[in-house]
Amino acid sequence: MSMDANFAQVKSAALKLGENDRAELEKKLLSSLDVNEDDDVRQAWETELENRMSAAESGQVSYTDGEEVHKTARKLFSK
Repeated sequence: MSMDANFAQVKSAALKLGENDRAELEKKLLSSLDVNEDDDVRQAWETELENRMSAAESGQVSYTDGEEVHKTARKLFSK
């Protein structure tokens, strides 16, 4: 199996995970990168992610599908 096919399989499987599992996978993948990131910055982003997830889950905010945003933007800029 080629690396591209393997990547496609992994990506497909990851996208089928639940929201919490995808968030946990995201944390693991980012922490596996060889990045000299400041611990305070990493903690701030983790806190922000948790706050946004909580706000979405509680209904405090709503999100618009990316394709819908692009459709609206194309309409606005075509005038």
